[in-house]
Amino acid sequence: MRMLIAIALTAITAVGFLAAGNAYVNSSLAGVERVPVSGLNSQGNGPIPGGKQSGGPTKVENYLLVGSDSREGADPTDPDYGGIGSTAKTGGMNSDTIMVLRFDPATGTSALLSLPRDLYVTIPADTPFKDRINQAFGISRDMLIKTIQTSLGIPIHHYVEINFASFKALVDAIGGVSIYLTTPVRDINTGLEILNPGCVKLGGVQAREWVRARHLEYKRTGKWVSDESSDFGRISRQQDFIRRALKQAISKATNPLVASQLVQVATDNLKVDPNLDLIGLANRLRQLGSGTIDTYTLPNTPTVVQMPKLGKQDVLNINEAAARPILDYFAGASADAPAAATTESPTSLPAPAGGKGAAGVAPIVVPAIVAQAATPPSTTPPVGVLPDAARQCEG
Repeated sequence: MRMLIAIALTAITAVGFLAAGNAYVNSSLAGVERVPVSGLNSQGNGPIPGGKQSGGPTKVENYLLVGSDSREGADPTDPDYGGIGSTAKTGGMNSDTIMVLRFDPATGTSALLSLPRDLYVTIPADTPFKDRINQAFGISRDMLIKTIQTSLGIPIHHYVEINFASFKALVDAIGGVSIYLTTPVRDINTGLEILNPGCVKLGGVQAREWVRARHLEYKRTGKWVSDESSDFGRISRQQDFIRRALKQAISKATNPLVASQLVQVATDNLKVDPNLDLIGLANRLRQLGSGTIDTYTLPNTPTVVQMPKLGKQDVLNINEAAARPILDYFAGASADAPAAATTESPTSLPAPAGGKGAAGVAPIVVPAIVAQAATPPSTTPPVGVLPDAARQCEG
């Protein structure tokens, strides 16, 4: 089973660059691997319509954030190594996390779009074909960039990739991340088992099990119940964890030792395009820690398709009408962030406390742990089981 990695935890590594001294940062930047990628949009999106800019035309930039599930560097002594495996078990290029970070320099605001790996798109190879978007990355980084730009219409200006092994090191470097759970949870596939709810501090291994959980179960009236949200719940937990982890990283990175550890993890595990300004990216991603970045997932319809050699496969077809405002926003065709949907979910999920969302997906401000119905509306991706955002834990 391919694994999830919270790629936007790249933000945590970037915090290390901001917290450390300039001389140390400059010397460390040389250690970040620069990978050649083709097809990046070097011109920006051009003037943003709506007259919102004050200093003349400005450009929106999109950063493609990819989590590679390469097993290089996996530690055989880790408790969850059996569920992770080695390069012999899972080789090649696979992505379990694909995100687009939109930054508008005219307003200083950012937004984050998560692309499910099962999103069914046209892959623009020499002979174009339709497949899951994850298959594009399996071909090459360049093909993933080209697929997002041609099939979704979202220009990509910069590329950031982080590998699987760094996740544990990132979380441990900031001293773990605390969440509040109102019920026991487990995932037999990843090894996750939290039997005592309340404030739980997730260390590197347990955090990895939490964000990878795709077959999560929770207890209701003494019985284990499946969270049917699958990849969507995983994306929701990922986005929630990113915010919590980044907030923790910002608070801890004033410690020179922590900053040094974060910088070291970054230089060992990051791959970026040759022209990426890591300090600039760090400044943009810091907004995640304050909860001011809106998060989106494209509305879609679960569908079964017939694939050559593979037979019938479950995929996610984009709901074009519902997704259009999001796609236009990330394409730079609109300066207005899509408004949150007002329709209640099948489980009567309380409305978010603030911010924007898209097509039924609110930003991660969820006041209770919930599980969606097994068959949610096709335009409302379920958020799945999340920590209780209303209850705060120290650290």
